[in-house]
Amino acid sequence: MAFRLKSAKQYLTYAALLATMFLVCAAVSCGNSQKDGKQSVSGTDTSISFVEPVDVSLSDLHMEIGYGITKRIDAVGGSALKWSTSDDSIASVDDEGNIKGVDLGECVITATNEFGRSAQCAVTVKKTCYITIDDGPKDSVNYLLDALKETDVKATFFLVDTAYFSSVKRMYDEGHVLGLHTKRYHSYKSYYSNLELLNDHLEELTGIRSDLVRFPGGSNNTLADPLTIRRVANGAHDLGYRVFDWTISTADASPKRSFELSCLRLRTQCSGKQEIILFHDQNFTPKVIRTMVPELRERGYVFETLDHYPDDSYEFKCRYNWNNKDLPSDAVELNKTEAELETGGFYKLKASMTPGSSTDYIAWQSSDKSVVKVNQDGQLTGIAPGEAVITVKTTSGATAQCKVKVLPAP
Repeated sequence: MAFRLKSAKQYLTYAALLATMFLVCAAVSCGNSQKDGKQSVSGTDTSISFVEPVDVSLSDLHMEIGYGITKRIDAVGGSALKWSTSDDSIASVDDEGNIKGVDLGECVITATNEFGRSAQCAVTVKKTCYITIDDGPKDSVNYLLDALKETDVKATFFLVDTAYFSSVKRMYDEGHVLGLHTKRYHSYKSYYSNLELLNDHLEELTGIRSDLVRFPGGSNNTLADPLTIRRVANGAHDLGYRVFDWTISTADASPKRSFELSCLRLRTQCSGKQEIILFHDQNFTPKVIRTMVPELRERGYVFETLDHYPDDSYEFKCRYNWNNKDLPSDAVELNKTEAELETGGFYKLKASMTPGSSTDYIAWQSSDKSVVKVNQDGQLTGIAPGEAVITVKTTSGATAQCKVKVLPAP
């Protein structure tokens, strides 16, 4: 009996020793292996946690994108996604998943995570068509908006005024883009005064200001003298507006305008990779939209708004011409850099350009119109207690600022 008991103890001792060696080896093995997992060690306690490999999921598996247009594709799955394109001459992609249509054709965009797992989106780059509508809104614009809604097209409206405010609000609410057209002008000062006033009204209705401009008659017109037109064009560009003409006119503002003529012009002239089509709100325009949008889609076009027009393909050619007495400014100064006025009070800032004979236009802007407003003559109006910055900018890009404090009314 004594011999058996001793052997049993020895057996248990050997078993415990083997178990301990096994656990030590297992711990060392886990510490050396990092595949699909991570080990964390704190003091004498060893805890092992594993990260399960995950798949990549994309918001789109198939995408049609316009030539020159950039669209984002969202992805989930992993913390270190890498993006690639099968053909960067057709579409490029950056580290954030922004895809840009470089040329017509097809390619595949791939997102790959740190586990080597990936997902793909088939991209087709098509021709881009921008439908633009001038001289509105008119009382018949709702019929045009109905046609755009039925054909699933977003247009860019260049507004002359905002008198039909409910229609302007509908344009904005339905995803159309609003630009500034204004009325005919006889001087660059009157043009920009009207432009800023129109933008103010647009902001009151929609909460946004527009930086898209189309001149009455286009940038090369005979509605004013050539020097005035040049100053207006230069000013719009230098004040941060994007100026757009058109590549195709539907001739719906001509004396011989008709549904048939507009359709004919689109069928014979619309062929480029990127076309900006000029419409006006005529009684037959909704019918043209309903007829030609499906045809243009069949011909490989997708429809976009001008706020997506690629900056790198836009070139503004109307610059200062010293032979025509255009004189840009080198600097602008305000008579005050700080000012105070009471709520309901007024104060007029004065701006002076160098050289004083500069033909530049001066634009005024308040950083917070709920505190202080400024008109295009530099007149300040205190609205409510607080602080705001008034910025003056010339059409050559020179700027100056004044910090304004509005005090409570006595």
